[in-house]
Amino acid sequence: MRWLVTGADKMVGRAVLRAVLDVGDEAIAIGSANSQSIAHDRVTYRDVDWRDDDDLARVTEGVEVIAHTDVGDPWSLDRKACEEQVLVRTEALLDAANRAGARRFLFRSSERVTSSGEPRRTVNERLAHSWRWLSPWDEMMSIAEGVVCAHAGASAGIALRAGLVWGEGDDESLPRFVGLSERKALVLPSGPDTTLVTTHARNLAQAFLCASMAHNIEGSAYWISDGEWVFARKFLTRWLASAGAKAPRRGLMPLRVADLLARWEQHHGGMSRAELALVGVTTILDGARAHNELAYEPLVSIDEGLAALLRAKI
Repeated sequence: MRWLVTGADKMVGRAVLRAVLDVGDEAIAIGSANSQSIAHDRVTYRDVDWRDDDDLARVTEGVEVIAHTDVGDPWSLDRKACEEQVLVRTEALLDAANRAGARRFLFRSSERVTSSGEPRRTVNERLAHSWRWLSPWDEMMSIAEGVVCAHAGASAGIALRAGLVWGEGDDESLPRFVGLSERKALVLPSGPDTTLVTTHARNLAQAFLCASMAHNIEGSAYWISDGEWVFARKFLTRWLASAGAKAPRRGLMPLRVADLLARWEQHHGGMSRAELALVGVTTILDGARAHNELAYEPLVSIDEGLAALLRAKI
């Protein structure tokens, strides 16, 4: 099978490429062939002009499955950049996939499309999208996911909603949280420990493989997680330690007061409202649909993933 993988020079894209190669498939990889990329005779690296329909048509020609993992910076507050990197690129690539006759369009989405800063306990995919987004990225991901899942062309659109994506070679979230820790801006609100949804990059890549082969899933969205309940403080402490950073501090403010403060602090180097909700609001997802319809099972446990990060540090 021939794949097109966007964001192939980033953590998630690299994980998907490795998974594709492991099952004997070949891929066109969108992204620079830098020192962090995967060199293989079944991978061809391409640059693409996202605003050039002809260029997108050439790169999607003959492709059966598109894994769109390049969805910008999940912590960006730049609305224009989020619209361009998430929504505009997704729509352009989906149109190209449809014209090329690609069988599947797999979109890396996020559980944050349903987040409004309120607890979500054992919720399934029937939970509606938020109408009160916590960041421009959340808003654009929500709209883009809707476009993908409502698509009625030749390419079947499927959304894979990840939690906090982490793993080896993290160029997405770990640098951001390490920076917050170093500035002493990573503070958990007062109150009981909250649960956190995490998705190891290799587990997300496995979900892409499962979604490429499953039947009768057109227009569906799936929670993709590590399948474990984990407290935010415990995970963040061990995750940050793998990069030599300090654990988050416990603040004195309740969540609602901390959220009001974050509205100002997020523009001055502090935690954003999306980051605060991630670590300060309990979220428990029901992953039964991904298990039943995609036959998805996590490959990497949280303990295994954290141990690998510590070994890489040593």
